[in-house]
Amino acid sequence: MRRFRALGALAVMVAWLAAGPATAAPAPTAADSIDALIEAEMARHAIPGLVLAVVRAGETTKLAAYGQANVELGVPTSAATLFPLASTGKSISATAILLLVQDGAIGLDQPIAELLVGLPDPWGGVTVRQLLTHTSGLPDVALEPGRPELIADSWAEALPRLAAMPLAFPPGERWAYNQTNYVLLGQVIERVSGMPFEEFIRERILDPAGMDATVYGDFLDVVPGRATSYEADDGRLRHRSSLVFPRYVRMAAGLNSSAPDMVRWIRALTREGCCARICAGRCGPRSSWPMDPRSGWTGLRSGTGWDGSSTIGRVVERSAIPVAIPARSAISSMTTWPSSCCTMAARVRMR
Repeated sequence: MRRFRALGALAVMVAWLAAGPATAAPAPTAADSIDALIEAEMARHAIPGLVLAVVRAGETTKLAAYGQANVELGVPTSAATLFPLASTGKSISATAILLLVQDGAIGLDQPIAELLVGLPDPWGGVTVRQLLTHTSGLPDVALEPGRPELIADSWAEALPRLAAMPLAFPPGERWAYNQTNYVLLGQVIERVSGMPFEEFIRERILDPAGMDATVYGDFLDVVPGRATSYEADDGRLRHRSSLVFPRYVRMAAGLNSSAPDMVRWIRALTREGCCARICAGRCGPRSSWPMDPRSGWTGLRSGTGWDGSSTIGRVVERSAIPVAIPARSAISSMTTWPSSCCTMAARVRMR
């Protein structure tokens, strides 16, 4: 039996203290217990490379690179190594939509038929909120939920195929992960802002947050400094080449980032960051939807997009990179998903 697992990861573990002073990042020292744990897990799961950032009380207390960014050339990972965010990038995309809500340009409960033209009639009553929270019931542009393969290489080809499919369920009835939702949210940004969604996100989020290293690009693009993606075939590494994201789906997946930039992203959502008001929920009402246990997701909230999509909490079943910090340290155990060279930005409760 052939078993495949996508490998390589960037883990950003963010730990917040309820009280107590922040501590400065320590000077590099000999390998500690976290290093030993990470290296043991990498060996156990055949992970070629990983970058870890631990943030405590707003300060980066550990930034470490492990393994190789490119195995065949022997290129080591570094703090500057870029990894594809894949669907974790939806947290940034959703925040861009919420900035438009904050501006008063759109409404969370506004039907998308008021914002976009040329959509199939059954889609007309779907709201912005339902797109953000994966409760739209729209047919999925992905051939398989959560997988990168698409029904078409362009939106012009995809739309008539989607229009011929029925809704999976009445909008708002339940939750189902769906890439079409974020394709349409990208179109909303472009229609309302008058600029490509990449430029809007750069201008309103990435530049203000100082995320200069974060860029769009799939595996057909040359992205300097990006790690090579691998998967395990019965214990042997091979290249993974299926992460191709045409521009029309890059609101759903297509960003690449580094550990320091992901720390900047989480800071942007907290305290006085450029998106702090979004994180605080002051741009509009938030909803909560339970996850379907069959999806393999537990302990997640699907609010107005960013909290459900950035995967705050604990994820099981689909996890590929277990990161369990010993209880004697300040951080409780956790598990991260996924790892097709993806980035996990997770908040970790302090003991």
